[in-house]
Amino acid sequence: MVFGKGDSNTERFLKARSFFVSRHDHEKRPGASWEGFQKALRRLPVPVFRALAAGLRQPIGQQWIESLRIGGWLPMGCDGSRTECPRSAALEKRLGQAGKDDSAPMIYVTALALLPLGLLWAWRLDKGTGNELRHLQQMLPTLPEKTLLVADAFYLGYDLYRSILEARAAFLMRMSSRVNLYTESNVPLERFREGWVHYWPTNVQDRRLPPLRLRLIRIRGKKADVWLLTNLDKKELPRRRASHGASVSSETPSP
Repeated sequence: MVFGKGDSNTERFLKARSFFVSRHDHEKRPGASWEGFQKALRRLPVPVFRALAAGLRQPIGQQWIESLRIGGWLPMGCDGSRTECPRSAALEKRLGQAGKDDSAPMIYVTALALLPLGLLWAWRLDKGTGNELRHLQQMLPTLPEKTLLVADAFYLGYDLYRSILEARAAFLMRMSSRVNLYTESNVPLERFREGWVHYWPTNVQDRRLPPLRLRLIRIRGKKADVWLLTNLDKKELPRRRASHGASVSSETPSP
């Protein structure tokens, strides 16, 4: 994999190819054109790309992870989006519709990215009707030790949070006004800055599952306040550092 600048995929491909050739003088030359490279990629099955991603994560983890940690934690952003696909008969049959009638077929992409580098770490592809919360749960096994997941308010749910904790990771999520939390203090809302709360949705209570004890942080803003939820205490995630997540969570690199 090569890091390089370029105004187009063709230019970036040629630079990457030139670097490869310079470092592998006695090996077989790769294809010479971007178009030919794309045609070759289309012939490869998806498991090949998954194996490639797993192979790249290993050297990245060995060489960079420790230097990218902040306060001992590795910031990892997560986000998902739908992308329209061509209206080919094969795609319409396989993907179906995810929007209005007669809309183009869509694919759902959910990705993890190393926030200090903006580098793609893992991803999941699904039909347009896919669920990015489930995608994140499926990618948890790829996380390095002591990863701090940063995401927007869409990533909400008791089962999701518990899965992250069981994976021995941490999270910093924007909170939605739809969430009900039980506080451990009697501080009036207008004076609340941060504190321990219990996340215990009604459906979870009905399942007789225990509440999750989490830390709620309020970041004052000029236009509106931002509320963040994390499982880390003040020592592991100081308020000042958490406040950067208020902006980072909305700027996670799109897949």
